[in-house]
Amino acid sequence: MAMGGTLFLDEVGDIPLSVQAKLLKYLDDHELRRLGGADPRIVECRVVAATNCDLEGLVERRQFRKDLYYRLNTFVVRIIPLRERREDIFGLAEFYLAQQNARHGRAKRLSARAMRHLEAYDFPGNVRELVSIIQKAFVMSDDDDLTEALIEALAGDMPLPASLPGPRPLVQSTEQASIRRLREAMAVCRTTREMAAHLGVSQATVVRKLKRYGLSRS
Repeated sequence: MAMGGTLFLDEVGDIPLSVQAKLLKYLDDHELRRLGGADPRIVECRVVAATNCDLEGLVERRQFRKDLYYRLNTFVVRIIPLRERREDIFGLAEFYLAQQNARHGRAKRLSARAMRHLEAYDFPGNVRELVSIIQKAFVMSDDDDLTEALIEALAGDMPLPASLPGPRPLVQSTEQASIRRLREAMAVCRTTREMAAHLGVSQATVVRKLKRYGLSRS
């Protein structure tokens, strides 16, 4: 951690209580010990925390430290759900698709009908679900057009359509589709938590399906 930098704590509500105590101590005295080190070091940095959890509810259930909650609650920026700012969907979808194109040297694009479908979708998983849909559509599309049929199949984790672009079988079971999508996620993700975010489902669902289909990360 660089002096004067920024420490970003994503999903702070998931931090175990034992780690919360250590974080609170750092916020109080700005001292930390490097891994394997003996002497404490003073490190001054700004701290930005993000969560989609109800931290107040976690505090009431004693799953999140009240003192840490108030230390982090100095300045709060609440971001409204994507479904309440649909005007942002077009720009975000284009941005994340451009990222995939730059990373893989392609020039894929969303059809107008596919974009309209995205703009009408409620995104219960918020921006991360949009990112997941774009990434999955990019991988599964064999040509440069991301079609409405493909986007519709991916939005909401619906079963895949009977026919998709490219030389895939015209009829494919939900189980085969799930296995393929799990393997695609395993190829780009390091943990089941990352796979869950990538697929737009819960971590428990990923673990259960990996076990059901006999898939392993090893």
